[in-house]
Amino acid sequence: MDTIREELHEALTIEVLDEIINLTDEIMKQNHQAIGERAQGMADEQTYLKLLDYCYAQTASYLNNRDNMMKVLTDSKNIQPVYNSIVDTPEFQSLCTEEYKGFPRIIAMTILAGSEAAAAHVALNYVKDAPKNVVDHLNQLIDTYQSYLRDAISYGKGEDKRVVMTGQKQ
Repeated sequence: MDTIREELHEALTIEVLDEIINLTDEIMKQNHQAIGERAQGMADEQTYLKLLDYCYAQTASYLNNRDNMMKVLTDSKNIQPVYNSIVDTPEFQSLCTEEYKGFPRIIAMTILAGSEAAAAHVALNYVKDAPKNVVDHLNQLIDTYQSYLRDAISYGKGEDKRVVMTGQKQ
């Protein structure tokens, strides 16, 4: 893992890392807008939109930092503490009324995991000439973050209540 970190630091200069951050932010804005548009006409549209705004703002705040972006690109286990920092706030708790149960937490995880998957995918486009183990590492990260995303969506649909946020098939 240390070799991959070193090789990623070599491949991802400050300028490239800033580009990854900016492109990831653009993708997040597009996703936020698209999901917000789908909320139109929902029973409690305003609460859902507040939830989206809050989760996207917190995720963007985390990802718009070079050190944090490097954590995302080196270790998929970063997701749990970031997720906890989003959901363990008074702002988030105010959106988690009993009638919504775990729904806000599912939204938070889908936004975070989807955004981290997007960041890893963007980074992959910048390291195509890097050593194979770096490319393989980023491909594995994409798979892991997408697995987190699929787990959260499955949980939200009631398909699988055994989600443990490992990002791996159980």
